[in-house]
Amino acid sequence: MELEVREQDGIQIIAGKGRLDMAGSVELKDLFMRLVHAQADRFIIDLGGLNYIDSSGVGTLIFIASTVRKLSLQFVLTETPEQVMWVIEKVRLKGYLPFTENMEEALDKLNGELLPEL
Repeated sequence: MELEVREQDGIQIIAGKGRLDMAGSVELKDLFMRLVHAQADRFIIDLGGLNYIDSSGVGTLIFIASTVRKLSLQFVLTETPEQVMWVIEKVRLKGYLPFTENMEEALDKLNGELLPEL
């Protein structure tokens, strides 16, 4: 799995490309924890480049969500491909993991610019 990190508006954006399998999960978790240790507190994980996710990839997303909640950080997943969302829905995690449709919406959400849902 290829991972790229960039910063925008103080938000760490992690973009993955390829397979979020056991090997990719280790890489993503390591990268995320390095950023946490460097005091990053807001994250967007762009899943748009993924073409596959397995149970270890799902586990990594759960680990990230749990860590974010425990440390009072913020994160959102975005640009989720249909086949990846299918897996997440099958394991009933869509309500547990925070999603946005696109990068603009993710940035707005983490910058507090989205209007509350009615």
